[in-house]
Amino acid sequence: MRERLALSCDFSTFFTLLRLVPFLEGNRNFHGGRLSFRLMQSLTYGQLIGGNRNFRNLLTGQFISELGNWFNFIAGLGLVRVVSDASPVGAGIFFVCRLLPF
Repeated sequence: MRERLALSCDFSTFFTLLRLVPFLEGNRNFHGGRLSFRLMQSLTYGQLIGGNRNFRNLLTGQFISELGNWFNFIAGLGLVRVVSDASPVGAGIFFVCRLLPF
């Protein structure tokens, strides 16, 4: 049966624990219920992009997604300005509506 590790901590402790990688089942570092951690080496973005294909794909997809969000914002603002005859109130309402979900 698989054992689960439950942690309760604040955000600073959580981000500190993200640097620790637990090795569980099937690894020589897991001895009779004792859990061992290994401190991960910090990498620069250049090292991540050059040596990790999955990170490179994620970064490229995120860039394309953000570019699409920006084009959507510009098109929506242009549409509001055309419909409202370039009213600053219309643009202000558009900005507020874009920020409401946050």
